[in-house]
Amino acid sequence: MDRKVKNRKKESLLSANATVFTASFCIMVLELTAGRIIAPFLGVSLYTWTAVIGVVLTGIALGNYTGGVLSDRFPAKKLLSLLFFCAALTCFLAPAVNKAAGSWYRFMLLPVPFRIALHVSVTFFFPSLLLGMVAPVVAKFALDKGLPTGKTVGTIYAWSATGSIFGVFSAGFFLIPNIGTLGIILGLTAILIVLALLYGKKAWFSCAGAAGLALLCLIGLASRGWPYELGRRLSLRQEERENLVYRDQSYYSHIQVYEMAGLPGGRKLRLNQMLHSVVDLDNPADLDAYYQYPYLRIYAGLTHYLRPSGSRPGERSPRALTLGGGGYVFPRYIQKHWPGSLNEVVEIDPAVTRAAEKALGFDRESGIKVVHMDARNYINRLLAEKEQRGGFEPFDIIYGDALSDLSVPYQLTTHEYNQKIKALLAPEGAYIVTIIDSWESGKFLAAMVNTLKKSFSQVEVFQSGRRAGGDAARNVFVVAAFKEPVNVRDIEIAADDGVLLEKKELERILKKKEIILTDTYAPTEALLEPVVHRFAQQAAAVRLAGFADRLMKEEKFFRASDYYQKALELDPVSANAYNNFANFLARQGYFDRAIKNYRKAIRISPFFAEAYLNLGIIQTRQGDFSKAAENINQAIRLNPASAEAWYSLGNIYMANHIASEAEACYQKAIENDPEFAPAYNSLGNVFFLRDRLNIALKYYRQAVEKESGFAQAHNNIGTVLARRGNFEEAVYHFRRAVEINPAYREAGENLAAASRDAGKKRE
Repeated sequence: MDRKVKNRKKESLLSANATVFTASFCIMVLELTAGRIIAPFLGVSLYTWTAVIGVVLTGIALGNYTGGVLSDRFPAKKLLSLLFFCAALTCFLAPAVNKAAGSWYRFMLLPVPFRIALHVSVTFFFPSLLLGMVAPVVAKFALDKGLPTGKTVGTIYAWSATGSIFGVFSAGFFLIPNIGTLGIILGLTAILIVLALLYGKKAWFSCAGAAGLALLCLIGLASRGWPYELGRRLSLRQEERENLVYRDQSYYSHIQVYEMAGLPGGRKLRLNQMLHSVVDLDNPADLDAYYQYPYLRIYAGLTHYLRPSGSRPGERSPRALTLGGGGYVFPRYIQKHWPGSLNEVVEIDPAVTRAAEKALGFDRESGIKVVHMDARNYINRLLAEKEQRGGFEPFDIIYGDALSDLSVPYQLTTHEYNQKIKALLAPEGAYIVTIIDSWESGKFLAAMVNTLKKSFSQVEVFQSGRRAGGDAARNVFVVAAFKEPVNVRDIEIAADDGVLLEKKELERILKKKEIILTDTYAPTEALLEPVVHRFAQQAAAVRLAGFADRLMKEEKFFRASDYYQKALELDPVSANAYNNFANFLARQGYFDRAIKNYRKAIRISPFFAEAYLNLGIIQTRQGDFSKAAENINQAIRLNPASAEAWYSLGNIYMANHIASEAEACYQKAIENDPEFAPAYNSLGNVFFLRDRLNIALKYYRQAVEKESGFAQAHNNIGTVLARRGNFEEAVYHFRRAVEINPAYREAGENLAAASRDAGKKRE
């Protein structure tokens, strides 16, 4: 009898240990996964990890206390079953809650630390709280079996800690890189449902748990149908977009590559929430393209100045080191213009390089040396090699392209790091680094420049792109640090690509934060907090403008106007908001007010092709063809792939009776977008005016093929057919035009006339 009792006690203790081990394992896996789940909305920074760890620990602490209180009032097995079931439900819903919190514009208006903490709390506090209740309930359950108090409690908490340790290593080293965050969420939910079933005895509860497991299997395995759609709506399945060509998830990033609209072979690389690189597969080293980042052209101008390619006898190719690979755009530029150069790239994430190879046309065998390592570690390794062998050949230029506004590796910003960079440079070498900050704040830029000045004899700052005003949420700056003084006025950089900050401007910036960043003090997140907050405000304004756009489509014009006004109040320097508000005004017939708002958008963002195009379209309606042509041509210069811009330019030529030029523009529009129905219809008009009815009819029919609800094209087909005497078919197309647009007066008149003529013909 004693032996049976002992065996039952051992089984009870084993069951208790396994339960707390599994619960703690789930908590730690969820904690590490949380950092990846929130990254698309909040980035990855000290703030995000502080919030995740703090919220999960708070949930565990409150759960421990609450679980202890509840274990004295309710039967342990029933309570455990309920806890695991509720934990499974909150875990299952976490991705959907995360998306809702990340998309709600009111969250975007909060101060950054509070916003991040609140976002993480609503998403992950309740699973942590529920799982935190498990350990004290299990301890009470084991003690009720008559097990020794001290040993039992100590063993349970030891197994709980072991489960946490196992969860941390499993998530970080295996689960996240191999299964992905959504797979982990489904897996954790399944584990928790199984635990709920093991402790639950009610038949209805078992049925509910079995149904839950079946639903998880359907959501995880289905590729279509309602389970797939449910998983997508709950953010448990990846959004499948038509232009998505590649997706991966690594230790560091959620990686996505998209096709660019209007540019065959154009690809965009997005890492977490940041658009990182733009690449044309047909010409990946083209920095002069309209879509390419201007800061890369500043890189090019500085490089050509420091190492002219073939302009001086005996001039050798530069030895270049790029920190941060991404789409490998600039390393490929170096390879093209200095084919014999040493061209090294340090990219911390092998998955990013893999994406560049598979989706961005990068060739690892092209001569570019790629090292997968943290940049600071690689710099340390190079310095160690330099000390070991005396013949180390230094670099001419080191490019720091690994910083962004939301995710800054602080170890790449400090004075100690700059000293290491300096030691690896040739006497005439330069360190060129990209920084994102704003004129309004400028704290991070000031700290970076002040720190670089401690190591380099001359530091210059370029603002990337044309000056867009001091209230922009984010400005891109290129900081060039030289070991020896240079005459920066000799550096050839186009005005549209960048502006060299004058001495007074730079001094004013440097006074904003007179600190030196060091390995022991580098508060990068705090320095960039105003920039991140301002950017979030702009994102909220964009979302409000999006609400207004939808209301416009629903013809709820007054509510749409309110949302546009709120967006502009929130972000008075949002070019996009001014452009959308101008579209609203134009639809209401307030053309003069619309023009003023389009011009405001252009003043804020001089490269806003859509605003130039919309302004030109309104001016065309007003008959101001010269100004309209000027603005539409500017839109084409900024975005040559815009079918609508070429089409609009063609309309100006048609209005001025220059049919040959109009035809060329319409053909260009179709070349850029073969599905653009209005261009086919207008081409038909060109040939109709030339009395070449067969060709006109062909283009009209193509317009209807591309867009079946194109009333004007149906009317034009009817007109050609009526001229030919084919009244029966003409009546059909006129009737279709009237059905599509009952207010289409011309089509109604044509329908009446064609019906009479068809009747006469039958008689």
